[in-house]
Amino acid sequence: MHLRPRGHKLSGALLGVLASLVGSSVGARPADAAAALVSNCSGTVTGAAKTSFSGVAGFGTELWLDNAALEQMVAVIKMPDGKARIATGKPLAAVFTLNCGSPGATVSIGAAAQSVYADFPLEPKTYRFGAAKGNVSMIATIGKDAYLSKGGTMRVTAFNRKHFAGTFTIDAVTFDKKKSAKIVGSFDTPCVAQPRCAK
Repeated sequence: MHLRPRGHKLSGALLGVLASLVGSSVGARPADAAAALVSNCSGTVTGAAKTSFSGVAGFGTELWLDNAALEQMVAVIKMPDGKARIATGKPLAAVFTLNCGSPGATVSIGAAAQSVYADFPLEPKTYRFGAAKGNVSMIATIGKDAYLSKGGTMRVTAFNRKHFAGTFTIDAVTFDKKKSAKIVGSFDTPCVAQPRCAK
């Protein structure tokens, strides 16, 4: 996927956020990659599938971008209503996306559709897994099966300009609803090389 149209120079910070938010291997500066190694996410899966996972967490959020970076993102993805979305606190791609796991089990958690920046303040808060605005949702691949969240909570213990950390307990079900599992885990990922990170 090519995200860099001619005439646009992307900062390393924005490249990292775009990579996290849209799943592209855009890349980051070596210093950013080294710093990201201190992030982590681990957990266990029980039920129809039984396994565990641990590794480096991948996290991206538009809440760590300033207006200049958001406007650059609008130019890159060529979103006609982008500036209006910024002005009204609506995400351009996603409020946040957390990816974690290891071979055999990967978990991706993000803000539910229609969520806006105000639904996810930079402070501790507990969120429910569900489809409603302001909730969070999950998709996971465990073995050969894909799971969706059907309930549970994500307890964010820290969301600020230094890091994003917390725990999650997720009731999950396969797409065909024939298998169910419980996914329990924790995460802690630092704010690195983003415009609004603490200096």
